[in-house]
Amino acid sequence: MLLFLAFSALLLGTSLASPQQQQKPECCHEELQSLVVKLNALSEEVKKLNSAFYNVHRARSFGSGSEKLFVTNGHEDNFDAANHTCIQTRGYVPSPKNEAENNALVKVVQRHNKSAYLGHIPSGYSNWAPGEPSSAKGAKTCVKIDNDGKWRATSCEEQLLITCEFTVV
Repeated sequence: MLLFLAFSALLLGTSLASPQQQQKPECCHEELQSLVVKLNALSEEVKKLNSAFYNVHRARSFGSGSEKLFVTNGHEDNFDAANHTCIQTRGYVPSPKNEAENNALVKVVQRHNKSAYLGHIPSGYSNWAPGEPSSAKGAKTCVKIDNDGKWRATSCEEQLLITCEFTVV
C-alpha cells in the first residue's frame, strides 16, 4: 500500500511538472488559490477551537482536581440502563480512582441531590461508608456514591442518577 502511495505521488508530481499542465486556463489557478486560502483559514479555526477546548478542560480540571469529566443527563434508571447510556455516549459508569475524582463526582450528585452508580471499583482507592460493603443475602451487587461521597452497596435495580465518566485527554 505504501509503495502504491509513493508511486501515485511520483506520478502526480511528474504530471504537475509537465508543460501541458502549465497551459491550464487561469480560472483553475484562481480556484486553486481560493481553496488554499480557505484551507488555511479553516486550519486556523481548528487551532483556535483546539486551544479553546483545552482551556476549558484545564479550567474544569483545576476546579475539580480531576482529569476526568463526570456528567449526568438528569435521568434516573437501574444499573444496566445507566451502563448502556454511558456506553452509547462513549463514556463509562464512573469509577473514581482517587480522592480528586471522587470529589469531582460528588459535585455532580450533590447538584442533583441524588445518588449515582459506580462502575468497576479500582484497587488502591476506595471510599466505603462505615460498615460497607454490605450484602443482604446477595441482593446488593452494585455500588452507589451518595451526596456525602461515601460508597455503599446497593441493588442494581435501584433507580439512581445516570452519571457517566469521560476521559477528556
